[in-house]
Amino acid sequence: MSFRPGDEEARRAARDARGTSLVLEAGAGTGKTTLLVDRIESLVRSGDAGLLDIAAVTFTENAAATMKLRLRERLERVRVDGGAPEGQRARAADALEVLERAQVSTIHALCGAILQERPLECGVAPGFRVADEAEAESLFAQAWEEWLAERLDASDPVLAEALSREIPLEGWMEEQERASLRGLARTLLWERDLRPLVSATPVDPGAWRAELLAKAAEARALRDAAVAGDTLAEALKGLEAFAESCRSLEGEALVQRLLRLPKIRGDLGRRGNWRTAEVLSRARDLARWAAEAPERWRTERGSQLHAQLVEALQGVLDRYEQKKAAEGALDFVDLLVKARDALRGSESVRRHVRERFRHLIIDEFQDTDPLQVQIAQLIAGDDPGRLVVVGDAKQSIYRFRRADVALFRRLTEAAQGRPGHAVLHLTQNFRSRPAILRFVNRAFSELIEGSVEADQPAYEAILPMPGLAEGPAVVALSFPVEEYAERAELLHAEAAAEAALVAHAAGGGYEVRDPLTGQTRRSRAGDVMVLAPRLTQIRHLEDALDASGIAFAVDGGKSFFSRQETHETLATLRAIEDPQDRASLVAALRSGFFGVSDRDLVQCWLAAGRLWIGRDLEPGLPGAGVVGPALTLLGRLHGERLRVSAPALLERLYDETRVLASLARTRRGTARVANLEKVVALARQASNVGVLTLRGFIRLLSDRIEDGTEEPDLPATRPGDPTTVRILSIHRAKGLEAPIVVLHDVAASLQVDSSVVALWDEGRVAVGFRAGCRPPDWKALSDHDKAKARAEGRRLLYVACTRARDLLVVPQPPAHAQVGDFWRELLPHLGSSPAEDVAVVDATTLAVDARSRDEVDLHALAAAEGGDAVAERWEDKRNALIETAKERQFQPISASHVAARIAPPAVVAVGSEGGRDFGSLVHGILEWIPLDDADASSDRVLSMSQALAPSFGLDTEGAARAAEAVARALALPVMPRARHASRIWRELRLWFPDGTDLVEGKVDLVFEEDGGLVVVDYKTDHLSADQARAQAAHHAPQLQLYGRGLARATGLPVRERLVLFTALGDTMPV
Repeated sequence: MSFRPGDEEARRAARDARGTSLVLEAGAGTGKTTLLVDRIESLVRSGDAGLLDIAAVTFTENAAATMKLRLRERLERVRVDGGAPEGQRARAADALEVLERAQVSTIHALCGAILQERPLECGVAPGFRVADEAEAESLFAQAWEEWLAERLDASDPVLAEALSREIPLEGWMEEQERASLRGLARTLLWERDLRPLVSATPVDPGAWRAELLAKAAEARALRDAAVAGDTLAEALKGLEAFAESCRSLEGEALVQRLLRLPKIRGDLGRRGNWRTAEVLSRARDLARWAAEAPERWRTERGSQLHAQLVEALQGVLDRYEQKKAAEGALDFVDLLVKARDALRGSESVRRHVRERFRHLIIDEFQDTDPLQVQIAQLIAGDDPGRLVVVGDAKQSIYRFRRADVALFRRLTEAAQGRPGHAVLHLTQNFRSRPAILRFVNRAFSELIEGSVEADQPAYEAILPMPGLAEGPAVVALSFPVEEYAERAELLHAEAAAEAALVAHAAGGGYEVRDPLTGQTRRSRAGDVMVLAPRLTQIRHLEDALDASGIAFAVDGGKSFFSRQETHETLATLRAIEDPQDRASLVAALRSGFFGVSDRDLVQCWLAAGRLWIGRDLEPGLPGAGVVGPALTLLGRLHGERLRVSAPALLERLYDETRVLASLARTRRGTARVANLEKVVALARQASNVGVLTLRGFIRLLSDRIEDGTEEPDLPATRPGDPTTVRILSIHRAKGLEAPIVVLHDVAASLQVDSSVVALWDEGRVAVGFRAGCRPPDWKALSDHDKAKARAEGRRLLYVACTRARDLLVVPQPPAHAQVGDFWRELLPHLGSSPAEDVAVVDATTLAVDARSRDEVDLHALAAAEGGDAVAERWEDKRNALIETAKERQFQPISASHVAARIAPPAVVAVGSEGGRDFGSLVHGILEWIPLDDADASSDRVLSMSQALAPSFGLDTEGAARAAEAVARALALPVMPRARHASRIWRELRLWFPDGTDLVEGKVDLVFEEDGGLVVVDYKTDHLSADQARAQAAHHAPQLQLYGRGLARATGLPVRERLVLFTALGDTMPV
């Protein structure tokens, strides 16, 4: 009996229904692309529509190409099917004739086609061209630089104010750039279809002063109801004095004074000292006002600057539009906006498009934005049967590209109660083995819960296909890692474990279904797809796979611009362009292009003196045999640089040095060769957009390296290569599948920060690009957006877990490992799943072939170099140092490891405010902030936090949270004690013997008070008070250990040991 899917009726309707517009809710692996091809084939075969009458919109160009290939196969099959009616074969043949002109494309390509067909009516220049991202970025850079030069020359007061508040003009890393003025301009550019949300109320410091004076008057009246000397009454008296000091101030002096309004602690005042409890309550309300008012004023002031900057930066956008017009180009935003405006504003354009496309089919609808939805609705109109959309709200993961999952929910709700419209559910999975789906359904029925506020859909289980092999199909890959291991150590251990499993799979260690034939066979390397939430932390995995002899290709990410061969090419081009750039000359000579050793370079320099490109060296000089030809070639290329294009110059460099041949046999040789060829491709692309000189290309390449521009390695193999493992981000894996999927990077944290919040219903966008300069109501907007981001994080997990056909591998570190919060909620479901679904594999039991491909034994080469007196003396000195080092009796052990022998178990925190990086930033600020500054807890802390945050990988939101944590710490009573101590040490490194151990550690804060020492340890964990007490007990042995070391070093007793919890704003003695 043939298999009938559990959702067969829905599939039949999706394929054959006419006169009804459909919304298809299709779970992962349910064959939605196949079903869309089925519907298009059905429309063509039946004669209900010709292929040119159909517009099929896909999410990516690759998806469009795949759909066209499938359509060609289907139509070819019908054309040659002797059993099919003659009319159907004829219609299939006609469709094949026009297939390449069929509108199976992305939404941008569809909009481009509409504009090209009716350019004048759409308000665009006939014959316009589409600027790709590289050209658009080049035009933006030109517009920015021209605007900035003009504003600086004019001494623009808004720009001066921004600089005075330490807002950078530009940033060198992605997070820094986003928080710079140029980053704000770029965001406004790409969000220009929405109006920026800005404050409409100018700041009036006079109104702030009036508010303060009114509060001071209230404080004066309340003090009469208190006993003299009460702490709260005295604080209110200080408020009155402060208000009086503001009466004569004006302008910026008044603003700065008001922002320094002293805080009043809310716990001051004794009930017995006040006439009534109500009066005391009103006095404490005043204290709360004093604590909150400066921050509110600071926020209002920042909102005003934000509005001024948004208005000023409109000049950059205007220049950008002028430059596009001069080039006759439209960017990707233009395609959507101008098509929407034309369809909405022109009856003739709308009628033409609706006659042209009688059927509109949209795939991956859950990742569309409201602008794209408007276009779809304008094309389809209200006639039933014209529109079919397919999507899965559980797989909506592109919020950073403005996708709004709520649209899919609203469309579904509207279709359910509307005549001529229907909602169909596809739940039959054809991809994954039953054990994988049982694991997914169990885990995500808990992790994905319906929430309108967070735009989270309700979970709908997917059904396994009968007949697939039963038995465990989820692997919990366990591996050892040291307790208190740092992130790099955790990633290294995880990578080694996953490389061992991949090597086992590459050697045929598992049975899989062949994706093409469906037949069971032994696994190979090409069956493995590694997925990570980010590709910035895959170096450990690359090294581990490399060491195991496993070929791999990284698809996506920013790896290309971080590769050694890319940097060496840039250095060599700089040496060719500028003969005075000696640093680049040395880098070029030592690069893979010339391979000059340090020995030859030093010997040549000592014998010949200063080196420069084009210099002729005497052949007999030491090192001249290798240095001389390199200088000659660089000099010749320097002379040709003004006559030859940058791409041609690069090709000559490659040919003359034979670098491609020399790299081909090195480790990752094919990928390195492909990357060098990609540099040439980028140079050609730059030439096409007007970057015609070598100097211009050097600048472009340098900027893209410094900006951290996304650009993947150029894969040396095609997807499907049986010998190559694919490494992708989860986002890039959307719509893909593989027999074996390995999840990677257990240290990854969920990224919930957003500097951009789209307010679609209002047609506005809120851009909170940095702390202290944000639109009104930013905190409420940001908090709501973060809830949506956390919901999307769970959907991203779902996408990752539903890519596997035969085996899903989930790393399972020890319980004590510091797992990132991205994976944290998924891992417990491994342990709670039955053994028939999940198998635990110990990575240490997997046999690993530790060979390295193409590894060269360099010992013979080193021996052939010979030696001289200098080298021999160096070798003797080196050997003597090694022998001395061997005599060391103590190997330092970290204090945390020693204390762990007797410490009670640690409390697993719900989460910190930003992970280890956040904790490091808080520690760094507390190390350097001047404790003798009475205002250290406000402006100075925030300024220092914003300056240091990028070096810890944190954004402006993280900087603001760190500043708040530091402010809570500085407000504690222990800090004034430290400020007045006779001696103080911060982040003090210690080495001391303790029994048979040599202990090393670092103490956060130590100060001398009354002839004794006080030891303070900072913790940034999010804990309740009870949990904090338990955590303090866990850390007590470590602080006792520090105490013994400090007492031994100073001769002073340790009188007090405190654990300071920044989240609670409290200290606990141990």
